Amino acid sequence: MDLGKMTILNHSMGWEMGTISAASGNLVSATNRMRSEMLLLEPGTVIDILNFEKFQMTILIYDTEKKYIATTGWIRKRYYVESVKNYAIVLANVENSSLVGLVDEIATQVKILLPDKSELSICTSRLDSQKKLDFITNASNNFFNKYNIVQGLLWISSDGSRLGTIEKSEIYITSLDFIDVTEGETWISSSDASVIFYDENYVPVNGLVNASDTVVVPLKCRYIRISIPANEVTRYTFFRAEEEKHAYLPFRYELRNIDIPNEYVTEKLEWVSGTILAVNGMESASESRVRSRFWYLKAGTVISIENDEFNQLTVMEYDSNLLFCKSSGWCVAFVIKTNNYYRIVLSKKNAMKLISDEKEKLVNALRIIEKNDLADYASKIGTGKLNRNGALFHFQVNFLSGNYGSSHCFVEDELWCFSASNDDHTNWTDVQRFKIDFINDMAYPVGHFFHNFGHMNSAEYSAYSQSLIFGNGSGSYTLEPKIHIISNVSQYKNQEYVDISEVALTIDCGEYNWGKKLNVVWGDGNLGRGDIAFLILDDNKKIMKIQLGKGNNDLGMGQFKNGKADIVFNGSFRIIQEWSQENGDEVNQDSCYYNGHLYLALGHDGLWYSKNELTKDSTIAKTYFYESFYNANGKEVLSTMEGITVTEKYVLLGCSRGKHYIHVYSR
Repeated sequence: MDLGKMTILNHSMGWEMGTISAASGNLVSATNRMRSEMLLLEPGTVIDILNFEKFQMTILIYDTEKKYIATTGWIRKRYYVESVKNYAIVLANVENSSLVGLVDEIATQVKILLPDKSELSICTSRLDSQKKLDFITNASNNFFNKYNIVQGLLWISSDGSRLGTIEKSEIYITSLDFIDVTEGETWISSSDASVIFYDENYVPVNGLVNASDTVVVPLKCRYIRISIPANEVTRYTFFRAEEEKHAYLPFRYELRNIDIPNEYVTEKLEWVSGTILAVNGMESASESRVRSRFWYLKAGTVISIENDEFNQLTVMEYDSNLLFCKSSGWCVAFVIKTNNYYRIVLSKKNAMKLISDEKEKLVNALRIIEKNDLADYASKIGTGKLNRNGALFHFQVNFLSGNYGSSHCFVEDELWCFSASNDDHTNWTDVQRFKIDFINDMAYPVGHFFHNFGHMNSAEYSAYSQSLIFGNGSGSYTLEPKIHIISNVSQYKNQEYVDISEVALTIDCGEYNWGKKLNVVWGDGNLGRGDIAFLILDDNKKIMKIQLGKGNNDLGMGQFKNGKADIVFNGSFRIIQEWSQENGDEVNQDSCYYNGHLYLALGHDGLWYSKNELTKDSTIAKTYFYESFYNANGKEVLSTMEGITVTEKYVLLGCSRGKHYIHVYSR
């Protein structure tokens, strides 16, 4: 039996008629059930049904070897995946009637929503506005978000007919969530709302029109649903009366997919001099530290600080009553494990007194990035990954220049992500620097600088020569090819601006009539000399292996510069071997060389790259890898390759689909 090979229908997930045995996990024929293909899901994934009044589901759980473990039994609520396993879904209507001919229609009731570690948001971070008001410990901001709302109004009539049906309305929105309540409870509605009360079987029994202020749950009611005016979506809250407390009211304004801007950190958190004691969470005086006020943060939020060789932070956790829980200890990056209240303390690692503008610089180095609860797109369902490799995680890169990403590479222990500047080096765009934690599947920013290096279509760093190499290839078919080398490039990472005219050795190759659109990457280490490179021209149609000259060794081509030290590149080179092909597959979107193979990122149609073995007889043996992404409606999301890096254990692929992401795969 292989549930993962069912017929794929016109959805991102395959469905067919039948059920699955709760005792054995085997397929069983049935006309009143429909079953999904097997899905390999990660923790935080949500399996949801849009209408629990009419449908129910059971989840069958299998291990990573597809051996059956257990079932949830029939449930009529969202299911949250807790561990990496294979899952299959069986769906039925509450009457257990026949589903013959209805599979396609009913399949649209199910949503598989994957957690997205790179969709960043401060919507529910609740940045402290410092305005002291009644605060709600279980505020209902998330009752209304783009994953669980529909346009329309819950119907309430005087005669009780059609109670709870959603009528079309352009000015109202309805949450599809059922909120757990207990009979006799008092809830507070912050503004007018239509509220429907349901019994334990999700049958509507009562309703309120224009409910505001106090709402008392009637007898025998177990759930509620809410409709509100659409213009109230960023302000509306609904909460139990006893959960109202006196504290600092958080922000609710939504800014998706960005780093929290510095002005939010500096102006709204109102950092003050002083520290917080790790033993009890109490404030204490200190001239070498600054502390924040309370902040409500979600699990998965990443807190980090730039210039981490000089700066450090510690995070204090508090419960819903603002009672101290624990301290993170001093660190440079911290991942929030539990939804709770937090305060942050910043200092220099040398513990020196903060004078002049040092406090402001320290605060400006802080970065707080929060992942969304749910992604607005899903990776292709199933276990078929690139080269059967595992997709570990991905994260978003936010370029300050507003430009798109072009390439990335590791420079020492940092991943540098380049955005493209113009071909004549007259404008500035940024390089975003990240530390990658492969053990905990996360990335955190450590700094940036601005460059005018050009398009940066391919860029590679050599640990042997400690140099960055890149060509001037871009979208232009008229630029004469040039090679650029920046030696000891890591020394510039803390500068604000790095000018190519001041730091790069440039070799003009226009006289050789090779072609255009030059990409350059490092090749073999050559016994530690680090002087081998590959030139890729005309969108992969021509490839050359070269050796670059150092010191006083003039290798005959290029522009030799005399007087260089023995380990310094001198502008000369020689060609070792050439390869040509009529079909370059697609436009080159980045290149890298690893362990005898040249990897080429290809085109504008999904994550697509080729692994190229360059043989001694000047032939090229290719292997292709491809993966698409799909939104919740099953439609493919347009995406473009924008970078590739291959290491011993990992493949890192850049991808632009409205925003720039780095996807990390295991090899």
